[in-house]
Parts: sequence; C-alpha cells; structure tokens
Amino acid sequence: MLIEFRRPNGKGGAGNGGGTDLISVPEAARRIGLHADTLYRLCRTGRFSPAIQIGSRWRVSVPKLERYLHGNEEPA
Repeated sequence: MLIEFRRPNGKGGAGNGGGTDLISVPEAARRIGLHADTLYRLCRTGRFSPAIQIGSRWRVSVPKLERYLHGNEEPA
C-alpha cells in the first residue's frame, strides 16, 4: 500500500520523483563535491548547518544548502 503525502500547496509527494526539500547526505556530498564521509563528519560536529537529524539519519535541506553555498546563510 502506497501512502502519498502532499504539502499544503498541493506540490510534492512520495510518487513524483522530485520536489522534495530534503536530500540524503551522500546526495548533498555529490552535489557539492565532497566525500560523503567528510560531510557526515561535518554534520556530526555541527559545522554543516543545512543538515538536520531525523532519528538516526541525517538529511539536508535543499533551500538551506543553496543559501549555504551562495553565502547567504542567516546566522543561527
């Protein structure tokens, strides 16, 4: 059974293949040209602010990653 989650604006969902705001650490590492182990270490030490921990897994917010890469990150 497939349960599809939708955002309030109607976009997104489990079956659309795109439009998610969270990506895995290996995917983020690939996008920014780092080894996944390096990015995991930065996440664990709190030096990579676009990452959030959900349970035991790390996810990276795509909008925060974009701001981080372009130097427009707001101070925490």
